[in-house]
Amino acid sequence: MTGAKRAINAEKYERVRAVIAQIKDQGRDRDLKATVIARRADVHRSFVSNHFAAEITHAKAEIQSRFMTGLAGQTALSAASLRVELETAKHQARAGQQEIRALKDRLARTLGEEIAAEHPEHGVAAATVSSLRAEIEQLTDTQNELRRQLRDTEEELQAARRVNRTLIRERNAGTSDA
Repeated sequence: MTGAKRAINAEKYERVRAVIAQIKDQGRDRDLKATVIARRADVHRSFVSNHFAAEITHAKAEIQSRFMTGLAGQTALSAASLRVELETAKHQARAGQQEIRALKDRLARTLGEEIAAEHPEHGVAAATVSSLRAEIEQLTDTQNELRRQLRDTEEELQAARRVNRTLIRERNAGTSDA
């Protein structure tokens, strides 16, 4: 009788292990519950809970590990594709911004021309602008020339100071020898 009972229990153990292995191979960790396993193995739920808790936990961990490993590969691929998409979007945004800038400039010129045509009394503004630009150029040239003269003057001043120091040293050396 004891031998028959052991044989029945051994068969139950094998059925439960086979069900756990099958669920693990399918990757369905939500099916790794004592009730589901007991139903598939045709055993009582308490038999599964009492004897296979560690195996169920281990199987869940293995399924999750395989899932995370698979996600890591997918994440790397999707991260690379996301970077490409991001660069493409940045490029398109820059091109769009340049186009918007060009359109704004064109619109401003067109509106300016329309307003100038409607109000001829303000047409003098263009002549004023060109004369102001010429004056700015002249002032910039004058400023550059003055900076060059200042540099030359500073160099001459430094040279004069060096000569002055040399003469003072020579004079002091001459009076202390006498």
